[in-house]
Amino acid sequence: MLRSLLLQLCFASLTILGARMGGEVVAVNAVLMNLLTFTAYALDGFAYAVEAHSGHAYGARDGRQLRKVWRAACRQACLVACGFAVIYLFAGHHIVAGLTSLLELRALANHYLPWQVVLPLVGVWCYLLDGMFIGATRGAEMRNSMAVAAVGYGLTLFTLPVLGNHGLWLALAVFLALRGGCFGLGMAPS
Repeated sequence: MLRSLLLQLCFASLTILGARMGGEVVAVNAVLMNLLTFTAYALDGFAYAVEAHSGHAYGARDGRQLRKVWRAACRQACLVACGFAVIYLFAGHHIVAGLTSLLELRALANHYLPWQVVLPLVGVWCYLLDGMFIGATRGAEMRNSMAVAAVGYGLTLFTLPVLGNHGLWLALAVFLALRGGCFGLGMAPS
């Protein structure tokens, strides 16, 4: 429950803090969040598969199978994450143009589009490891990683007076990186 609450608070604050920066910023963030949401849904598909397969291997205490599941998921999810990054790098402005007809928003969105290139590469790990830990029923580690990520996110928000909206996207990148990093630093199910 705490994990879900922290996740929702961080994402809700993106909208709230963006709105405080002005109507154009909140609108452009809404457009860009569509890209992030699309990426997250695609990468979550791998997390769902990892949940089932790692849960089976973890329950059977089959470390070999668990590593096999992990390697296969990493290969495939990393390819998809890299694919999204490349698509957003080279065609992101076209995607944005399809999402809004307002020229001012398109120009502003293109200014923040590099974050959409970075986020799939950073976020792939938190999605995959979330799936691994759900499969292994390791709720405490999931809660703890979310708490660390939320604190990191909150601390990064102190960059807003200097970085403005870039600070919001940086905070989100830090949030995703810390979620994945906390799982990866010695907390992996065995």
